[in-house]
Amino acid sequence: MAKKFALKELRDTLESLPVFVVMDFLYAKNKASPIAIDKSTSQKYGELVRMFDTTMRAGAARTSVEGPRELPFTTLFSIAEMILYSLVKEEDMLVQVMAPEYRCAYLPSHSMNTAFLSSRVGISMKLSFRELTELCVAALLHDIGMTRIHPSYYEHDRVLSESEREVVETHPELGHKFLECLEKDFPWLLRVIREEHLRRNNQGSPADMEEEPHLYTRIVSVCDSFEALTHHRSFRKAYHPGDAIKIIIDGKTTHYDKEVLRAMIEAISIFPVGSLVQLNTNTIAEVIRSIEGSPLRPVVRMVETEKTEHGVESRVVDLSQEKSLFIAGLVYDERYYIPDQAKSL
Repeated sequence: MAKKFALKELRDTLESLPVFVVMDFLYAKNKASPIAIDKSTSQKYGELVRMFDTTMRAGAARTSVEGPRELPFTTLFSIAEMILYSLVKEEDMLVQVMAPEYRCAYLPSHSMNTAFLSSRVGISMKLSFRELTELCVAALLHDIGMTRIHPSYYEHDRVLSESEREVVETHPELGHKFLECLEKDFPWLLRVIREEHLRRNNQGSPADMEEEPHLYTRIVSVCDSFEALTHHRSFRKAYHPGDAIKIIIDGKTTHYDKEVLRAMIEAISIFPVGSLVQLNTNTIAEVIRSIEGSPLRPVVRMVETEKTEHGVESRVVDLSQEKSLFIAGLVYDERYYIPDQAKSL
């Protein structure tokens, strides 16, 4: 069973750690930091993606890696710390992650979003701070093998041909070979790169493997699939986050670790942050925060505005407390793929 989690409990735990106090000064109170306290959540997310893109390009430019000092691991671990710090401090950060359009090129955006989602699931499973940073770095680099393939194979406006798919499917082996000299220093990283695209068979044991996949692999695998489904690609629209959850749970139950699936639902909710939903009153609302133990009753912000003494505002409702309201269905707009049985906004 996934361990119960409360964001306040995590915040209290992390903020009591000396490293978290240091992170306040390194990142929040440093004006040059991507996540400086005076920047908006959107700015913080955008700067983190661009910082990772620059870092990944610098590392991937090498033809081979002979040791850990040849890759920018200091920067990568700093990015991981900033991701974790942001998830604790910025309740709206996942709204940025769940936006269906990428803010940067596909590969760095996909990797960054997978890192955010994996870290959120890792938090819900109460991993230690060290484990969370390792998990985040592994998620950032899980597709490093794609940098060994020409971008024309994955940046285009059509479905892959069979031969192109075969080339793309070699990226775990290419990534493992590229970083194999780091096996001693970062064994968990090499395992995620090698194992992440292996799925569990119908008996619940790893396919094509002699050992159970690493915990980090099992987390990154689910989050990688969810991220890919919920974001626009040149050859298809994004799936609504609510539909993506259904696809993963209903169609992939035997392929993913059940403990991690439960943790993902606990962390991300049946109606993930950023989802547009219709309430039983026919009011349209946006999911802005999930509630522990209430995957069907998140916090939502009404799309309609109302006049208050402070001006025009959008009402925020915690559905776990407002029992007369509930989510009756998903709402689609032009950003999302619309299933045949669903209706658009």
